[in-house]
Amino acid sequence: MIIRCILPVVHKLPAIVVATLLFLVLLGFTVSGLFIFKPLYAIGFERHGVSEATGILSGELGEVADAFVAYFTSDETYMAVVVDVYGVERSLISEKEAIHMRDVKALVINLRNLSIVSLIGIIGYVAVFSYKARARAIPVLTLRLRKSAFAIVVVTILFALLTALAFPALFTLFHLISFSNDYWILDPRQDYLVMLFTPNFFLEATGLLIGLILLECAVLIGVSYVVGTKRV
Repeated sequence: MIIRCILPVVHKLPAIVVATLLFLVLLGFTVSGLFIFKPLYAIGFERHGVSEATGILSGELGEVADAFVAYFTSDETYMAVVVDVYGVERSLISEKEAIHMRDVKALVINLRNLSIVSLIGIIGYVAVFSYKARARAIPVLTLRLRKSAFAIVVVTILFALLTALAFPALFTLFHLISFSNDYWILDPRQDYLVMLFTPNFFLEATGLLIGLILLECAVLIGVSYVVGTKRV
């Protein structure tokens, strides 16, 4: 009985592995891209009244956005931002916030590296399967690509529903799992990271991430149909 239950899973294991690797590729590269996408910062700051909450002029907030993009594209370990707050020049990031940003950057780098490894795994799988399957390779691979993309769509939609229903709990759980310290627990009355990046900012950024992954899956599904049709 146990063997009968396990055999279908074992049979589908290659497809499950491919779908997982594809998901990691999409997630890693999309998240990495969003962290260096200046309009995400600029629009978010404007939409959520960051200038009024912090005393930083809109023009100065553009420089803050540049600083975040530069930090995530540099080799710097700790982030430093000097800006005028209510007309007084000051360092925007405290030591605690700088440590948290170090941890965030490490998380983004690790996720990007994981996506690169996953991409290499997919390329290796495609190469080996193409060598073994010969003429059958393209029809089978396009079908698996399509099924993997559809599976990611389903998982992403379920995650979107969960996000809509319980984003604060998910946000807290994410931090508890991702970070080994409590430097992410900041005071919105004095820590500028919390003033710059409000809960609604992160909610909208998560929505954008979900939308982009769905769009990427739609492109992959379209490509799989086009390639599959041409082979027929």
